[in-house]
Amino acid sequence: LKESVLDGATGFSVPPSDAGAIADAIAKLISDPSMAKTYGLSGRARVREKFSLENMARLNEKLYYELVKQ
Repeated sequence: LKESVLDGATGFSVPPSDAGAIADAIAKLISDPSMAKTYGLSGRARVREKFSLENMARLNEKLYYELVKQ
């Protein structure tokens, strides 16, 4: 999911068709294990916070009630 990655905080956002940009991002992570670990931990925390089953159910329920009101 595009919204699961925050460029420069949980990873790199690169165009999917830009092989050079993807390779550069991978090379940066390989050359800086500390950055890779930080991005991995931050990404995991973001996914748990934003995309947990409970949160997704709550957002779906909210959307349902908004649609019913229309």
